[in-house]
Amino acid sequence: MMSIKNPLRNLARAGCVLMIVDSVDYEHAGAFMEKFQIRRVVTGMNAEGRSCVILDGNPPAKLAATQSESIAYSLWQTDGPQASNEGIADAAAEPFDISLSFGASKFVTTWFPPVPNAAKLSSDERARLARRAASPARRTAHDHPGMHATNSVDYVVIMKGELVLVLEDGETVLHAGDVLIDRGVPHAWENRGIEPAVLIAALVDAAPLSLDTGPNH
Repeated sequence: MMSIKNPLRNLARAGCVLMIVDSVDYEHAGAFMEKFQIRRVVTGMNAEGRSCVILDGNPPAKLAATQSESIAYSLWQTDGPQASNEGIADAAAEPFDISLSFGASKFVTTWFPPVPNAAKLSSDERARLARRAASPARRTAHDHPGMHATNSVDYVVIMKGELVLVLEDGETVLHAGDVLIDRGVPHAWENRGIEPAVLIAALVDAAPLSLDTGPNH
């Protein structure tokens, strides 16, 4: 998942791969920074009306950082309540942000580095620095600098490492393989571990949540 193999040259020779995106190096600071590469394969229909791979390689669009030194890339997006599967255009291309129009969806991946020299620090020191490193995405009235909320249902899978999901009332640690359904509530992410963490998320448009009331009934 986190490395890129050679493009599918045999499919390209057969005229099925319509676009190949070359691998890209993503630069980061700190002792644990590494190349963040993800292979994205997109299917479609070729000129003969047969299913094939139309895109194979790194996603093209980078989102604004949601946390200090984290990087996020768009994988795909749809606009409106009924997505179209026509054509071969790359729907992840810029412009791209995490706002959603009515009925829209977005598919993103985010890489969270550990704090510098994480392996040499205590868990308490890592937690303190991780909170300091957070930066606002879409701020709420909360003390945590990375607390934010979006008008969406987010289906999140932790792909690598571990992340702390910080909420207004408590927190929980998510490990690789864990799944989160975030229902538009204020939350923040912290990497308190000693290795990079990666999540992948599908965001689906949802009605705004009233943040000053209790649970809906």
